[in-house]
Amino acid sequence: MSEPVSPFHDLILDIQQLRDHRDPAPLFGRLDGDLLNGEYHFTSSEATLNFMSRCIENACFADVGRCTLYSVFRRLSLLEPHLDHYHKLAAVARNIYVIGVPDLAIEPWGRNVHVIADDARRLANNWITVNISRDIHMTLLAEELPAEGKHPRYVGFYTDSRALTRRVIRQLVDMSIICQPELFTEEQLETGESPA
Repeated sequence: MSEPVSPFHDLILDIQQLRDHRDPAPLFGRLDGDLLNGEYHFTSSEATLNFMSRCIENACFADVGRCTLYSVFRRLSLLEPHLDHYHKLAAVARNIYVIGVPDLAIEPWGRNVHVIADDARRLANNWITVNISRDIHMTLLAEELPAEGKHPRYVGFYTDSRALTRRVIRQLVDMSIICQPELFTEEQLETGESPA
């Protein structure tokens, strides 16, 4: 059996299965229950993925000083056209983690900006945008498919599910791409307290 296209391939297929079944009840025994928590939308439209990625990034402006943004750009050179926007995000985000294969030298432009290139090659086929705070749990997770012609193709989903967002973060931690972030516990979510 061949290796999956990306480390998130199985999760993307699970979301696709949910989308493809008008009545997902037969899938409940096979799928994790946390996949049913929150809204999710599966798409293969690059334009929709671009739009939702920007929406997820811009949620930092709605929760100033609290959001942590994780952006996997596959290759760091793909960040270059978005640098002005990311400079603005750095002014309002708690932290920004830019992850990608180091095909271009990009230095952090703020104390809250972290550029991660170690082991990023394992995510070279993924497009990931995660924004997490007490009130925001948003994720875009896609993988690049073999190109047809000149343009890349993607398949993936975006969600506001706290469980799915934490699952993606947990997998990035398990892969040693990022360190364990300070996530809000259920009690802190209810009381509005910040993590230590």
